[in-house]
Amino acid sequence: MNLSINPTDKILIITAYPEDLAVACGGFISKYNKQIDILCINRALNDAIYDEFIEITDKADVNKVYIQQPTEAFNKDFISSVDISPYSIILIPNKEDNNSERQYISNELLKELLEKQSHKSNLQILRYENWNPIKEANYYENITDVIDKKREIILSYKKTEGMNFADRVLNLNKFRTFTSNLNGLATHVEAYFIDNLSAYLCKPDIINEITDKDFSNNEIEIFLNEQKAQDKINDLKKRLQNKKIIIFCAGEFSRCLFKNYDLSGLNIIAIADRRFEEERIHEFYGIKCIKPQDIKNTDCDMILISAYDFVKFYDILTNTIIKDCDIEIAPIIQTNLSDIMQGNCSNKICTHPFHIISIVPTGHCITCCPAYIKNFTIGNVFKNDFGNIWNGKRAKYLRNALKNGDYTTCDLKTCIYMELKDKKELYKYYETNSEDIKMPDTIFMGWDYDCNVACITCRNEIIKNDENKLRELQAIEQSVLDACKNAKLFYTSGNGDPFGSSYARNLIKKVVEINPQIKFLIHTNGVLCNENICNELNITDKIKGVTFSIHASCKETYDKIVRYGNFDKVIENLKWVSTLKKDGKIETITLVFVVHKLNYRDMKDFVKLAEEFGAIASFRHYRQWTNNTEYKYDDMAVFDKSHPEYCEFVKILQDKIFGSPHCLLEPGLKLLRD
Repeated sequence: MNLSINPTDKILIITAYPEDLAVACGGFISKYNKQIDILCINRALNDAIYDEFIEITDKADVNKVYIQQPTEAFNKDFISSVDISPYSIILIPNKEDNNSERQYISNELLKELLEKQSHKSNLQILRYENWNPIKEANYYENITDVIDKKREIILSYKKTEGMNFADRVLNLNKFRTFTSNLNGLATHVEAYFIDNLSAYLCKPDIINEITDKDFSNNEIEIFLNEQKAQDKINDLKKRLQNKKIIIFCAGEFSRCLFKNYDLSGLNIIAIADRRFEEERIHEFYGIKCIKPQDIKNTDCDMILISAYDFVKFYDILTNTIIKDCDIEIAPIIQTNLSDIMQGNCSNKICTHPFHIISIVPTGHCITCCPAYIKNFTIGNVFKNDFGNIWNGKRAKYLRNALKNGDYTTCDLKTCIYMELKDKKELYKYYETNSEDIKMPDTIFMGWDYDCNVACITCRNEIIKNDENKLRELQAIEQSVLDACKNAKLFYTSGNGDPFGSSYARNLIKKVVEINPQIKFLIHTNGVLCNENICNELNITDKIKGVTFSIHASCKETYDKIVRYGNFDKVIENLKWVSTLKKDGKIETITLVFVVHKLNYRDMKDFVKLAEEFGAIASFRHYRQWTNNTEYKYDDMAVFDKSHPEYCEFVKILQDKIFGSPHCLLEPGLKLLRD
């Protein structure tokens, strides 16, 4: 398709992040800067983001900059403050982008503006690609003549300083010429998608297989196929006979499901979604549409959540919509152990939610690593008594789900903590003749992020507790100490370092005083883990196991990943810990290696390092945490099929050394080897 841009056309770019302007639209902005206004919408906009945004827009020399931070709900003042009537072209993010802020712009904000305000009849909507490529680009902007200007704009984004980030972006623009209609006419292009305005604003009265005949979502369809969706729907039909069901969520997941699978055996009486609050849709594949707030006034026995992110929508339902109701909730497509585990798992269960508790800085309680349980919380110590949380409604829901083989709250492909045991062993966790569970025997210290190093897999810079943070930690502390009185194990989790944090060291002393019999699992970066500090804390004879997060087998790689660390000191301390294991004073040593582009070639030697010290080399895949924004997931994730170094990574994984008893691959990585 062709996009005709006249010198008199006004152009509006709506963005959520400063880097989007640089990465996605830097060339377009450089060509048409005098015609462009920028509208930044980010509900978490802070001073650092604001400063970078202003610097980038100054560098790009655009006419006007709007800065707006709307609340979750639209308000009339905000909508009326942005006048879209002068614009001939409006740029918004790629519709395939999974980021919630970008989705907010694409799917909610612009539609609201177009509906509430006047706009040009010939308005064109142009979608830009960012970290998620546009699958079917239909317009390419030749940026050959402004490539140096785009580089300059990218380099004004401070998080890219000292990196070859700009080169990577521009190489993508160079590659895009081969997929465009400008091959041979341009050296660099940016890819866009021209969206049809009437299609964008379309709100049909009915959604069904006819109106959806051209609709598809390959990612969801692949997922449903892998999950054997029809088999699971058939199981639901048998299990939920005669139960009146409401489907919650009518997004693309539901559209794929209803379009491609037979749900006729389920007694579905309605489908609820926020989109039905204002839109004209009154029928979804023959099902009555209702507003979420009408669920509690509807006679139903079960709510089935039809979405990727079950935990998110479970929270929405239980925290707001049906807060005081006892309607049963379940995923429409549940994740089972058999989906990833080999063999018969019907009599096996993960026992973590029956005896383990982790408390995070917000006071939320979790029964596993937040990443492995998709941040499913069972309560908050600032709002409820710890005992009521441990045997509360959410905790019982989670345990019952696991007993029924439903692991939808779990990320089975990455979980390394899966503690599969025979279901008959659950009796030891319950109080006699009661549905309540005994208080947890293992406490995870997940609330202190203070650390003496900054691993790039975790954070951009060192995090230290200030006075405000210490007050927050101390507010949690009494609940923790109460839980420790009868606990058997205290785990200093990998969120911070137990020896690098003065708060953590003081807390460990208090735990020992209140429960002298308790044992410790120490998770540390290893720089300060030595005999002197363990003796000072009175835990040398109380250590059950030690985990060192090292991420490298040699100093050269280590120095790229662990800022302010000391590889030689870590190895020296590892030698001391290994003598404790040889003497039978501790049970386990684990060496953690978060796999990514900068270190995967060290993996074989890392197993050898573990073998040398009688340890387990635990390999885990890279995640994009809140505090590590410098390195982007797509660039680091060599284990992803789309990564240019994926084949080399998989070839390394085939080495027989990864079959060593000293090697532990998380399930998702193990699948690449099998």
